[in-house]
Amino acid sequence: MKSVILFLLTSLSCMADGTPTFRQSLEAVLENALKNDFEYRRIEKDVIRQKKEWTKTKLAYLPEAAWSSNFEEGDQFLSNSLSVNWNIFDGWQTTFTRYLGRADLEIQKTLLTQRKRLVERNTGRDFFNWINLRKQAEVQTQEVEFRRSSLDVMKQRFRRGLVAEAEVLKVNVDLLTSLTREEDFLRRIRNAEREFKDRFGTDLNTLKHIEFAAPEFKTVALDALIKEAQAGDYDVQLLKLRRKRAKVVRRQAWANVYAPSLDGSLSYDNNSGSGQNGHAYEYDTTVGVSLTIPLFSQWADQTNYRQRKIDEEKAVLTLQERKRDLGFEMRQLMINYESLKRRIEFLEKNREFALKFYQQSLKRFKLGLATANDMAQDQQRLTQTLTSLYDLYEEYHTLVLDLNLRLGRPVARPF
Repeated sequence: MKSVILFLLTSLSCMADGTPTFRQSLEAVLENALKNDFEYRRIEKDVIRQKKEWTKTKLAYLPEAAWSSNFEEGDQFLSNSLSVNWNIFDGWQTTFTRYLGRADLEIQKTLLTQRKRLVERNTGRDFFNWINLRKQAEVQTQEVEFRRSSLDVMKQRFRRGLVAEAEVLKVNVDLLTSLTREEDFLRRIRNAEREFKDRFGTDLNTLKHIEFAAPEFKTVALDALIKEAQAGDYDVQLLKLRRKRAKVVRRQAWANVYAPSLDGSLSYDNNSGSGQNGHAYEYDTTVGVSLTIPLFSQWADQTNYRQRKIDEEKAVLTLQERKRDLGFEMRQLMINYESLKRRIEFLEKNREFALKFYQQSLKRFKLGLATANDMAQDQQRLTQTLTSLYDLYEEYHTLVLDLNLRLGRPVARPF
């Protein structure tokens, strides 16, 4: 039973020692998860494609030129033709197209970051849950050791006629119950490790030394935190970009209805050849400019403009709604944050008291002043305290993860 106490004392002090390793391991796990996420890699390709599409729109400012030549050997006839067409002013259509291309590129980049944050969220939560399962399995293993030691003591007392056989049988039943719980934890750990490797590409068996980082609670100003979240939240950023894009689409629709356009053209033709009157040479040059002013636009174009204006207004409302909801979410997270701080403080104090009480009960049990049932209840109380505390540690790191995601901060950093 000394090994049980040694393990419990080690569990109390391992938190601070594991802090640097915990952060580094979390960062490595998150980085590896991104490399193994196919959706993230597909969106990366979309960003590259969209960037090329946007770059290509620069060519719309250039004029179009075509050259053709025709030679007839029998008549020794040669004709050349050059035509140049230039959209001098197209009612800002090319400019709006470039703005839309730029907006689409920024949206793709934000979608890529959103996917990254989603992968980090899922990976981090599964990683914290695995550490919790592993620590609870360790506590359960120590409970099994305690049950075995208690069973040996009770068998000795039974042989000496100090206890009834029923008490030995009860300790035996408790041992089998603890073994069943231990096996269930080990099964869940194996499943979590297999799924984690398949989804995120990391073998968690190489990280069995990792402990939860010690919780760090700070006093924060809620209003400043909400402002930071509204600036850093990627949902807000995406909605801002979509609002910006809707504004460009609306202005483009306006240009379709009201903006004039100016086009220029140049054509040059020459013909040369040998005829009955000797060598002949002819050429013709034409320069043209056309101005189009929409005195009356089609009803469909006007309707399209009104629809685009409504879309822009809807985008503004959606952005305002997200900012409002984000304020609600941050307030709720901070309520949970403060509550979690108090619950961890209470349970950490309770852990100290439960350990002292367990040590005193163990002494009484060895002296024969306490029954196996009394000792089992005290040991179970300590086990429940430790498992509840590990649950709170997992909840704390998950909460910090969610806060960092909404604030746009690096996920692996402390809050």
